[in-house]
Amino acid sequence: MTSAFRATGIGYFVEAYSYLALVKDKVPETEFGTAAPSSQPTLCPICGGTPVSDFRKNDCLILKCTTCGGKTTAGTFGTEHLNATYDDDYFFGGGAGYENYLEEAELLRQQGVRYADVLEKYLPQGRLLDVGCAAGFLQAGFEERGWSTTGLEPNASMVSHAQEKLGLHVVQGSLESVGELPPFDAVCLIQVIGHFHNLTQAMQSVSELTREDGLCLIEYWRMDSWVAKMFGKNWHDYSPPSVLHWFSRSSLDELMQNHGFAPVTGGIPKKYISAGHAASLAEHALQSTPLPGFLTKPLRISPKTLKLRYPAFDLEWRLYRRTRSA
Repeated sequence: MTSAFRATGIGYFVEAYSYLALVKDKVPETEFGTAAPSSQPTLCPICGGTPVSDFRKNDCLILKCTTCGGKTTAGTFGTEHLNATYDDDYFFGGGAGYENYLEEAELLRQQGVRYADVLEKYLPQGRLLDVGCAAGFLQAGFEERGWSTTGLEPNASMVSHAQEKLGLHVVQGSLESVGELPPFDAVCLIQVIGHFHNLTQAMQSVSELTREDGLCLIEYWRMDSWVAKMFGKNWHDYSPPSVLHWFSRSSLDELMQNHGFAPVTGGIPKKYISAGHAASLAEHALQSTPLPGFLTKPLRISPKTLKLRYPAFDLEWRLYRRTRSA
């Protein structure tokens, strides 16, 4: 594959992403700056400040904290929400999920290797917990670098694949309901922190599961990026009720400090996506526009395994060290 062809694919993906944000229907607006309804949470789960109504998306009210600026979805969500959102259809049904998550195995394994290299600059290989590990591909990358890993995943089919096909140690469940596990040297939250249905409980579990002086690695969509600011309410990560929380760098740092962690470093991930997955996401996002076939055809005629560099203008990883009990 030539570098020119890769560049064409990447440029096309960026253009399609930009087009989507410009043509999709406007989100119904609400009155800004008004106090959240009394039936909704009265405290920000990030800092304990006061949340106010920001805007509506997908029939959900998004609240913004007047103190830290972080955002959260109004309402109460439980285990049934988690199970319904990340059922088998998410991993194999296309749309906003994956056409076939198992086809992403090699790309995700390589990403796990890259993140293992990050951790090893600050901590020798030890015991690692991969939260939301799905089929275990990222986890396998950490194993390849010498870490002794445990995965945590709510979807039974993904757990079975990780256990039976990859021979990995994976526990079915979520951070909000995890049982007794010994502390780990490192805990990884790769693209999961925005999805916790009880952010406070999940972060308390992260604190309890990370040994003192251990590390927590987080990959997240950055709400204060120029991409998010430019697209406003049409930013792709404003997608409740799948995503429930959104963070700026400063609000994420504040959340972690409130749970006993200090920031160490951060960076832009070298992230790749397959052409097949990109086409599925684009078709889903553009289904209400007049030109979905035109925009996605270059991706559909490409090999499904074609590797595209993700334009990570709004994506970031942050590394934290546990300094005290929360």
